[in-house]
Parts: sequence; structure tokens; C-alpha cells
Amino acid sequence: MKFRLIMIISCVFAMVGCDKDGGTNAEPESELLAVTELKVTRIGRNAVRVEWKDNSRGEEGYLVERKANEGAYQARLFAILDAAGVVDSSGLLIDTTYAYRVQPIRYFERGPLSDPVTIRLTLPFP
Repeated sequence: MKFRLIMIISCVFAMVGCDKDGGTNAEPESELLAVTELKVTRIGRNAVRVEWKDNSRGEEGYLVERKANEGAYQARLFAILDAAGVVDSSGLLIDTTYAYRVQPIRYFERGPLSDPVTIRLTLPFP
């Protein structure tokens, strides 16, 4: 009797499925690719918009790094899944050149960095 019950349950799971995501057929994760068409646009006296084209599937978000003048890059912003841009208005100074680059991330995995783009904030604006 136990054997017959186990066989019935096994058949039900085989027909219905028992994957961990509730039975949805999620696409398999793919390789993280660098974003392209990165551009930075000034949108305020001390604010810029960083935008890009997403080339990956399966990323969880994006890490946006910034450097001022000849300094080192620092992680400044995080964009969520399916975002194609962010606004940076934190600590930007006039008469400074900023460089940005973007990296797709998935859990603890990081994709390749994009080519950097630069912008110089000057006055008057606009």
C-alpha cells in the first residue's frame, strides 16, 4: 500500500512539476554582457542623467560608478532590473569633469564594465 501511494505521488509530481519557483518556466540565466550606448546628459545645475542600452538577460540590476577629474572610480548608484538609466545629483561640483561606467550584476556575479563616458559641469547652466 505504501509503495502504491508513493508511486501515485511520484506520478503527480512528474505531471505537474515541483520546481522551486511555483511551476513557472523561467528563462535560463545567460551571460552578463556589457551595456552599450552609454550617455550622460546634464539635467540641472548639479544633476546628470546616465542612460544605457541593456544587452543582458537575467541581470538583477546595475552598478553605476563615478569618478571626478583624475580620481578613482567609486560605486555611486544602483539601478534596479530593467532600468535603463539613473539620475546622479549627489555631491556634484561645478568646474569638475565626471566619468561614469556601468556594470550589470546578478547576485554576487558582476558582468563587464561599459566603456566610460564623461561630462564637464560648467556655468552658466543652461
